[in-house]
Amino acid sequence: MKFYIDLDYTMLDTVKFHEARYKMLESYGVPIEAQKEMEKYIVEVEKKLINLDYLCIKICEKYNLPKEEVLMQLHKIVDNCYIYLYDDTIEFLQYLKSKGHQTCMLTWGDRELQQEKVKGARIEKYFDEIITTDELKFKIDINYENGIFLDDNPRDLEGLYKNNPKEVIRIKREGGKYSEKPLNIEIEEYKTLRELQQRLEQESREN
Repeated sequence: MKFYIDLDYTMLDTVKFHEARYKMLESYGVPIEAQKEMEKYIVEVEKKLINLDYLCIKICEKYNLPKEEVLMQLHKIVDNCYIYLYDDTIEFLQYLKSKGHQTCMLTWGDRELQQEKVKGARIEKYFDEIITTDELKFKIDINYENGIFLDDNPRDLEGLYKNNPKEVIRIKREGGKYSEKPLNIEIEEYKTLRELQQRLEQESREN
């Protein structure tokens, strides 16, 4: 079986990751609200996906901050974002590999940023394939019908569901970005990957 697994808020505690980079810029005197206002401007006015290098450069220019120094601090956070992996992520990936399943990371966002986060998460070795896309996950050229998709985002879950995959599963982490957002389809939901692993282990024993 081929599992397509989302990165942010599914395997990586991206809330804590963002808190770290907000705190870093806050230490240079840039309030979190001001940072979020710049993000909003980039997304809504410039119509761009968030690239943290680009964001930091714009903030440095606006607040006259030492650009190279700030970028170095940012890259430290991104390069070490493995510390923000949920505590069941590696165990779950190891379990899938031990059962002979194919694993594909399917992550959406600014391609450069997502690739940097994937590298910083240090989990590439657990995947047969890694797809970083700035296209919607349910509109790319993959064999949806042969996959099981794990995600946290209702938009993606609902779009993937329409492509008739083997299964779509919601990982609804406590405190996750979309954990309170309603879902307009009926699918299995798990609060952790460990809960899902327990289900898979049970099914394996029954078969």
